[in-house]
Amino acid sequence: MNDTTSKPKKLSHIVPLRPDRFGQFQHTVQQFNAYVPAGTSRAEIEDGRYWAHVAGQVSVFSEIRVICEDGSYYAKLLIVFKNGTDIKLHCLAYTELDAVEELDEEGEFFVKSCGAVLGWCIVRRDDGHRVKEKMPTQAAALRELSDYLKALGR
Repeated sequence: MNDTTSKPKKLSHIVPLRPDRFGQFQHTVQQFNAYVPAGTSRAEIEDGRYWAHVAGQVSVFSEIRVICEDGSYYAKLLIVFKNGTDIKLHCLAYTELDAVEELDEEGEFFVKSCGAVLGWCIVRRDDGHRVKEKMPTQAAALRELSDYLKALGR
């Protein structure tokens, strides 16, 4: 009889999972957030050398949630090996969020990431005044800038 058509064998003995191997997620898994600078590539975040300065804080099977500060992508990484500052990662998820356009180097206004609190901002070039703040992504800020310039008739 062909092995692929045979019925699965019943397990004669199952060893139950020990209680010390079971627990609430927040008590058993280390989770970290990393807000990486705009322009950081997927290849860079998947390279263990990128994480050398924070490797002491993680352990095997720690998870790192990565968000690019310009809102261009989200990633979830799993530490699969650690020896000192040498770590190996496995990418569990990688999602590109908004297409990031090149910034206009000329013109009266530009968009800029102003950190986690202020988010993306429209900034007046001559005096640095933030015209609008707290936009979640670079793409959203560029859309707002386009609308703002249209409203100004420029």
